[in-house]
Amino acid sequence: MTNPTLLHIDDSEDDRFLFGKACAEVSADFNLQGVTGGSEGQGYLQGTGVYADRSKFPFPDLVLLDLKMPPPDGFGVLRWIRDRPEFNGLAVCIHTSSFQYEDIQKTYALGANCFLTKSASFEKLVVVAAAIAQAISQLPPQLEVLKQLPEFRQ
Repeated sequence: MTNPTLLHIDDSEDDRFLFGKACAEVSADFNLQGVTGGSEGQGYLQGTGVYADRSKFPFPDLVLLDLKMPPPDGFGVLRWIRDRPEFNGLAVCIHTSSFQYEDIQKTYALGANCFLTKSASFEKLVVVAAAIAQAISQLPPQLEVLKQLPEFRQ
């Protein structure tokens, strides 16, 4: 059996790097794929261009999506995912620095499964990475563990 795949869509190279380090810290047992923004995330999900080789770039079991990116931003990517029947059942967890109530409500209205706020603390990011590893260890991902985190917003 192959390890589950997490697709991390975030335009911040620093945030992708730190999340990767946090995953390594907890020995996360999933295939972490990172892309630099919404357009690249869409290409990955469609399996087009450089992402056409599904043995190298497997379809994700969970998407970790930032909101505040150049167009298409996270809202646009989430809308795009939910508008495509071929992605039905794909779990999408928002991971953003936004605490705005309107952003939280909008993402849930667009079909997000979970909303987590980013922390400036690496130690807290390690806890989030461990929770994601636990959630994705069963397929479909069991997101209840993420909803127990202090970073979870509803």
